[in-house]
Amino acid sequence: YKSYSVEELEKEIKKRETDEQARGKSAELKTEDKKAPDSSSLQSSQKPESKRESVVDKSLLSGKAQGAESDQSQTGEKKSEDPRKKISPQPDTKPSSQASKENKNPAEQQKQNAEKPKDQEQQDQNKDQKVKSVQKKEQAIQLNGLFAFKMSMTGLYDEKGRHLPVTALKYEPCFVSQIKTEKKESYNAVQLAFKPQKNKRCSKALIRHLTPAGFKEGARYVKEVRQNLPENIKIGQKVSIESLKKGDLVKISSLSKGRGFSGVMKRWNFAGGKASHGSKSHRRTGSIGQHTEPARVFPGRKMPGQYGFKKISRLKVPVVDVLPEEGIIFVKGSVPGARNSLVSLQKMPS
Repeated sequence: YKSYSVEELEKEIKKRETDEQARGKSAELKTEDKKAPDSSSLQSSQKPESKRESVVDKSLLSGKAQGAESDQSQTGEKKSEDPRKKISPQPDTKPSSQASKENKNPAEQQKQNAEKPKDQEQQDQNKDQKVKSVQKKEQAIQLNGLFAFKMSMTGLYDEKGRHLPVTALKYEPCFVSQIKTEKKESYNAVQLAFKPQKNKRCSKALIRHLTPAGFKEGARYVKEVRQNLPENIKIGQKVSIESLKKGDLVKISSLSKGRGFSGVMKRWNFAGGKASHGSKSHRRTGSIGQHTEPARVFPGRKMPGQYGFKKISRLKVPVVDVLPEEGIIFVKGSVPGARNSLVSLQKMPS
């Protein structure tokens, strides 16, 4: 379809008018020799002329052109319409019987309109329930162990009113990054990745290894939990904090605070030498062996050296409380390590 301006439309209108006048004159010359036509034939001949005049009305064409120009000026862009929509307007497909029924029964129409939103709400609720159930199935992986970060110590009261010293541990969401089996690795374990880290701080091998688990970047921690593999476990699934519950006994392992190179009095609680003036052995180690017969120092001798920053474990520590919404686990007593240090929690039989 061609787009015409107002001036071009006026020119075409004038051309069509001159053509119609010429056709009318030629028709009159031909009909002079013949008999005069009837009134019915005159009416039939006049009908198409009226149709043509209505189609080529100046006011309608000029109004349409002005409306198109105003739409383009408001939007600032030419509308790209589908040519299939310009063919002809589709007539109403509703039969007259339906229209009469709708007009006759307005009460039924109101009931139908009231029932439609209810059905839509039910469908939406069903969809939400399905999505939630799928998410729960994917996220409800419970393991025999978790990893958390030490926050600080506080106190809680139990059911009997006793005050218990507890340590708060912050749980970060863990995701399954690898499933180890006896066939490949000769033991069963679940590898977990958590706490994302920038790509520039991770190796390309680690980034490539964690992409199936859903990590856009690398991860700071990649740890394992040795246990029998649960059913329907998949890579990328989230581990639930509800793996541990109130009353469970766990084995806690963490790195103790590092104190650097220390002497025997600080490292091994030696009593030290005399504090009097002139002794010259206030904090010294003292004798470390015999004389000429062994001629060596026996291994395992308590001497100065690196103190702290070693793995320490506590067995059968009770879980006082678990807050899933806040991601906090309360464990009875103290936990080795400094604040924000990583702590592993493994279930133990009661």
